[in-house]
Order: sequence, then structure tokens, then C-alpha cells
Amino acid sequence: MKKILVRADSSKEIGTGHITRTLVLAKELKKNGFDVIYLVKNLPGNINFKIKKAGFKKIELKSKDKYSEIKEVKSIIKEQNASFIVFDHYGIDEDYEREIKNSGVMIFSFDDLYKKHYCDILLNQNIYAKKEDYKGLVPKECSLLCGIEFALIRDEFKRIKDIKKSESNKKNLRILVTLGGADPENVTFEVIKALDEVEDVFFEADIVVGAANKHLKQLQDFAKNSEKGFNIIVDAKNMAELMNRSDIGIISCGTTSIEVLYMKLPFIALRLADNQKKIFEYLTKNGYAIGAKNCKNEIKNAFVTLANDEETRKFLIEKMKNLSIGRVDKVTKTIICKIYEDFYIRKAEKQDIKIIFDISNDEEVRRNSFNSEKIVFDNHQKWFLNKLKDRNTLFLVAQKDDEVFAQVRFEKDNEGYIISISLSSKVRGCGLGVKILEKSLEYFKEKIGNEEIYAYIKRENISSIKIFEKIGFRKEKETLYKNIPTYIFKRSKDD
Repeated sequence: MKKILVRADSSKEIGTGHITRTLVLAKELKKNGFDVIYLVKNLPGNINFKIKKAGFKKIELKSKDKYSEIKEVKSIIKEQNASFIVFDHYGIDEDYEREIKNSGVMIFSFDDLYKKHYCDILLNQNIYAKKEDYKGLVPKECSLLCGIEFALIRDEFKRIKDIKKSESNKKNLRILVTLGGADPENVTFEVIKALDEVEDVFFEADIVVGAANKHLKQLQDFAKNSEKGFNIIVDAKNMAELMNRSDIGIISCGTTSIEVLYMKLPFIALRLADNQKKIFEYLTKNGYAIGAKNCKNEIKNAFVTLANDEETRKFLIEKMKNLSIGRVDKVTKTIICKIYEDFYIRKAEKQDIKIIFDISNDEEVRRNSFNSEKIVFDNHQKWFLNKLKDRNTLFLVAQKDDEVFAQVRFEKDNEGYIISISLSSKVRGCGLGVKILEKSLEYFKEKIGNEEIYAYIKRENISSIKIFEKIGFRKEKETLYKNIPTYIFKRSKDD
């Protein structure tokens, strides 16, 4: 199993967002067979316990400065035989990444600030992010994932079936206030003071704070003594549900603002940190949120305006409906594709029998083959062992580290050799087919020589047709092969 490291921290000062969003990615990577290990520091007010609760191992870093940390991380990479590392940390810069890259790992970096990075993949999940803005900031071969489409939305939000689509005319509104796990400047207190002064608007407010919030007792005491309906909720376990039942949100411009957009909740945006400036400006200027300064009177005025204006709330909801948000599968697929793009070709061996069975029995592989029936392992075993011994068959596999992920066969007939290829579902969609075939053809030429090579491809299998055309195969004719409309492609021995 391939190991991926995640370097992220949380604390009263840093907040909890780096751990929260990387856990979304870590869970998706785990589903795809990766072993994810966190590298964290034991900082005051951290949420490292959530890493263990989510089922991931963590290693606590002991180093006190940047250069000793680089040395420590390099040692862990070697010890864990890791192939990939994820950085979600404002303290990690381009120089740090260059040093880590020398360890032979691939690097995935989160970025919100348009800083220089030395990485293989970069993710900026903010609504304003664009690829062209990273020109000169990352290596040319870096894969850029920019925009809210790639936002890492937690499973609890995706499980909500009926997201609020329209605003009803309510006499008693439900308000959600959430300004991050730490809120070191205590802006939450300004919000509840502002709401406490509101007259002629009837509401109940859920005030969500993190356990790391050092002002928690002050907030609880104020809520207890207020005549308003304030519910102080510490470390909410049902944030998606809270958003879905709310009518208005008062939200900071961090990860939570992306979740609010996903849940289509009209909201007042507050900027709690310098790194939230761009998203605050984008949301407010483009009509996705109402902006307010972090002071009582600004917040009060914005809330009263939005609470009394149902048409504006409807407008905000309609704007959010046009957004495509939360394709974590695309983020994970990009990582997988990057990991597997460097591989080698070898002859198939007996120990490959199970993985070749799994690849051959994959639903899509069977759909594109000329025998779409589900394969029985006993039959596969007999077939596979016979193919290994068959002098008229060259049976190859593509391998990355200790994992086989594709098979290519050359089978001799009266006119030459028939070539076929099938890939594991994990790497399908990565565009590896051309490279696998090119390497396999080189292997074939070295071991067998120049021979005529044919490919039989179902007429409906457009993706395979495009792959074979890219590597120089030409359509010879159309025929019925096993009563299936089929194209025969040919690559001459002189090509």
C-alpha cells in the first residue's frame, strides 16, 4: 500500500481549517487504497485528536525551526517509504518544498495567497482562483486545480439530500453564526452583541464555536444573560444540518464560506484574517454574500437589512445554484494520475494472477471486451497460466513500485500479432493508455522484433480508438468480429 504524508497543524492561533479540509482529502485517498499519515505539532488548542478519530495515524514533530523540521520530515519520508506528501501550512515555503522534493517524493500544496511553490500539484479551492494567476509561481509541469469546483466538501454535507432551494416567508428566522474554530480576535462576541440589540426581527441563533476558542466562557455568559435565543454550540457535529435548517448565516471567509455556498445559505461575510481578503472581496462584489466589517454596528445593520429583505435572500440562493462545488474525486484522481505516470513494463508472472483477474473482471473492461461475461476465477486461473506458457503470446504488465495496474497482450495469428490493453479502474481517466502502449511496443520490438500488429476495437469504444490512433495505428477496415461491429486497426512493422 502506498503511503501519503500530510503536513498540517491546528491551534488557537492557526485555527482548525487546515486539519479539517485535509481530512476530507485523506478519507478519499484511503478509499482509493492509500495509507495516509499525518505529521503535526502539538500546539495549544490543536484538534489532533480528530485525526486519530478519523482513523489516521499521526506523528508528532519535535523540531523547533524550519531547517530542523525539514531534516525531520526527510527522515520520516525515508522511514515510511512515502511516495507523496501533502502540505497545507502557511509556514511552508518554496525553499522548504525544494528540499523535501530532493527526497524523491511528489508534492501536493494547498495555496490561498498566490505564493511561489515547488510542487507537482497545487490546489487553490477558493471561488476566485484561476490557473493563469499562477504563471511563474509554480513549475511548468505542475498540475493546477483552481476554483470552487475542487473544494474539499465534507461527507456530512454531501449526505444532505434536500438542500434548501428557496426562501420561505418566516416570521421567526433561524440564524447560524460560525467564525472558525479559534476566532482569536473574538469577533463572535461582536456578532452576538449586535444581534442582541436587534429589534423587530424575531430569530433564534445557533452560535458555533470551537473548543479552542479562548473566549468561550464570555460567550456562554453573555448568551445566558440575554433575552434573545442564543444557543452556544461547541464543536458542532452536525454543521451541515445546522446550515440546512438556517435562513441566514454570519460566516467568516475561510473554508466554512465554501460550505455555506454549497448549502445555498444566504449569508453575511466577515473577514477575520489577511488571507481572507480576496475571497471577501470576490463574494461581496459578485453578489454571493453581503459584506460587513467586524464591528457591532456594521454587523447589526447588515443583518437587519438581510433579515427584512426576502428578495435579496432569494437572489443570493439563485446565484449559489449556478456554482459547481466539491469534486474531491477530481482532486484525488489528479494525485493518482501523478503518482502512476512514472512506471515500467515487464513480463507477466504467476504472482500477477489475482490483479489480472481483478482488472479483467472490471465491469468497464468487460463492457469493452469481446467477451463481456463475468469471469470465474477457476477459469481465469487456467487461462492465465496457459497464456504465460504460450510461445505465441507476449503477456506484459505495467507496474509502479509494487503495484500492477495494467496488462498488455500480443497474441500471434496468421497475419501478425493482435494487441490488447486493459487498465485498473484506479488509473482509468489518467491518460496513461498511450504511454503504456508505447512502452509495451518498445518492449515487443526489443524481444520479438518488427512484426505486423493489429488491434480489434469495438466500434463504440471511442476512447480506445483515439489512443491507438495517437500511437500510429491506422484504421484498416470495419468488420463483424464475434458478431460485434468492430474496427481493425493496423500498425505496420515498418512504422
